[in-house]
Amino acid sequence: MALFDYAPFHSGRAVGAFPQMDWCFNPSAVSARLAIHPDYQHIKHGRIVDVYHRPGKDLDVCHAFTGPGGKELVLTLRCSTPDRGGHAFRKACKRAADPAKILQFDDHTFAWIFPDDSELSALQRFVSDCVSRTKVLSYRRGTRCTMHMSDAAEVMKFHGDAQASQQRLADLFKYPARRFSMPEPLGFDSRLGARREKFLTGMSFDAHARSEGLTATCEKLLAALADLHCLKSPGLNSFTANDMLRRYDQMFIRRLSSTDSSLLFVCQKLREVLESSIPDHCISPATLHGDMHTGNVLFDDQSAILIDLDECIVGDRAYDLSILAGELLLWAALNTETSQANLDLILAIPDIYEAASRASVNRRTFAWYLAATLASRQIKACINHCAPDFDQVATRLSRMAVAIATQRDIKAACWESIRD
Repeated sequence: MALFDYAPFHSGRAVGAFPQMDWCFNPSAVSARLAIHPDYQHIKHGRIVDVYHRPGKDLDVCHAFTGPGGKELVLTLRCSTPDRGGHAFRKACKRAADPAKILQFDDHTFAWIFPDDSELSALQRFVSDCVSRTKVLSYRRGTRCTMHMSDAAEVMKFHGDAQASQQRLADLFKYPARRFSMPEPLGFDSRLGARREKFLTGMSFDAHARSEGLTATCEKLLAALADLHCLKSPGLNSFTANDMLRRYDQMFIRRLSSTDSSLLFVCQKLREVLESSIPDHCISPATLHGDMHTGNVLFDDQSAILIDLDECIVGDRAYDLSILAGELLLWAALNTETSQANLDLILAIPDIYEAASRASVNRRTFAWYLAATLASRQIKACINHCAPDFDQVATRLSRMAVAIATQRDIKAACWESIRD
């Protein structure tokens, strides 16, 4: 699901300002600029695959277009600040396998034509050898790529942990007591450094919520999550509240300090509150998804299907629940028309989970993780994806996080923040 509406780009302030903002998120505007290159004059039907922003440095926008014969063209647009554009372009050309696949738009903007990627070098070999029609499902240049081979009904996943995650997921899939649905791991390709899994179809979270309602959607997802939590998978890394604080410092505060946002002081104070109220050690750790956002689940007629289980860890159930609840609160912060009934549902996620499982959720622990992840995941998502109206949305989220961490009336505080 695309959280942020980029086309047309909002008039409100986004975190970080680039001169390309008025066109880089618009597929039609990008294709018009591509048309000056003879090889790319007949592309259409663009979509945004991913957005990744490095404050003060650059902004990557990955677009996918349909070319002649239905062939997909994927490019990563690099938007640089004026002082970095020329250097970044020269560096890209120097490292490219084929410099002709690096297209310069202006002094501050250029694009890599997929699959040219100096970090994921096996992509070039895979695409040239593949006989199936492929579609890029997700791609962040230099980091990861997921591709669907439609003729083979398989997915190829390229990322640094592919071999280890293949073994973990194979063990999980074969677990005798597993009751939830997940894609079947099909093996690791050592030549490509990628893993294969079966492609599964289903409705997305937001499509299912529109069709069946948010309550039914959450009930199905939390029932599948409860089944995952029951398993005792060996070889998984543990994740504790102290790990959460380290992640807060290293992956959030450091990123926030690179922006010109006034939220840094508030989020540093929130960090102090979190440290002073850190939960007790979890006495009954569970197998967690580790990245339980709404894009990592599909729905069929019977149940929810958990996907992208590469980040499975062992820890407190409240962590998985807080990621889901935090994202739904971000939806509410983005859409101020969200009804109070939806807010009631979001804050009742521990109750819905307990009804689907035999395990209890400590409410104070859930509140602690929810406050931490509202900042370290949801505000960070606004930074990473260059969210329109950043200050307004992030301020709402920070107010919710502080209210939750200080044990105020969570429902009233969240509703007040959304409506403000």
